[in-house]
Amino acid sequence: MNWTIAENLPTDNGCQDKFEHILTQYMESLSNKQSPAQAIKQIAHTAYDFVLNLNKGFAKGKEGPAIQLIRTLIKVLSVNKNFADEINDFRRNMLRFVGIGEFSDLAEWKDNCDTYILNEVICKACNHCRDLDLCKDKHRAMKDGVPIWICSQCYVSYDNEEIENKMIDIALRKIMTYNLQDLKCVRCKEIKRENLSLYCPCSGQFESLIQASDIESMLKTFLNVAENHKMNLLQEISGNTLLRNIILNELEVFCSS
Repeated sequence: MNWTIAENLPTDNGCQDKFEHILTQYMESLSNKQSPAQAIKQIAHTAYDFVLNLNKGFAKGKEGPAIQLIRTLIKVLSVNKNFADEINDFRRNMLRFVGIGEFSDLAEWKDNCDTYILNEVICKACNHCRDLDLCKDKHRAMKDGVPIWICSQCYVSYDNEEIENKMIDIALRKIMTYNLQDLKCVRCKEIKRENLSLYCPCSGQFESLIQASDIESMLKTFLNVAENHKMNLLQEISGNTLLRNIILNELEVFCSS
C-alpha cells in the first residue's frame, strides 16, 4: 500500500514500516468481516509494542518518533466517525505510554507536509490538463528506482525533466520578483518612492510586499521534491539559494549585535 501521509514520518527504527504494518493488519481485519471497533482492538497490542520500541531513548512527554506514529495512526483511523469512542480510547491509551496527555498540543495532528501545486500540467499521451500536487498527488509510480507522476486519465507517466524545468523557471522567477519588489510602509501602506530613505515621511518603517519566509518555504519544498525525484539541477539551485539566505541572515544578526 502507498500511504503518502507516511512519508512525513521519520525513518528511525522503521517508523514508516511500523505504520504500514499496523494499517495493513487493520485492513486485513476489516476484510475478515470484523467491525472497525473490533479491528481497532485487534491492532492495539501490535501498536503498543511498536510505540514502546520507538520511544526507547526518548524522554516521556517529549516529541519523538513514537508520538509522530500515534498522531498519524489516529488521523487515518479517525476517518470513520462512527467509532469515535473506540478511537478516542485507543488514542488515550497510546498517549499514556509516551507520557503525553490527551489534551496536550503534542497530541494534536498537524500537517507538516508543505506542498506546491504545479498548474496546468499536460499529458503528452492524452492531452489531459490538470493541476499537479507535487507532494501529495496520489497518481504516482516508480520508474528505474525514481518516483514519477502519472496522468490521472490514461496513467502514462509525465516527463520528470520537463516538470523539473518548470519548477526551476518558477523558482528563478519568484526569486527575481522578490529581489525587485517594492517596499511599503507598515503605518500608512504607501509604496516607498525614494530608494535611499530608511523611513517613510510618516515615520513608519518599510516592509517587503513578498515575505522572505514565503520564498524560503517554497524553496524548501522544491528541495525536498528534487531530492526525492533525483532532480539534480533543481536541487542545486534550491539548496544554494537557501544556503545563501542562511549566511546572509547570520551576517545580519552578527552586524546588528
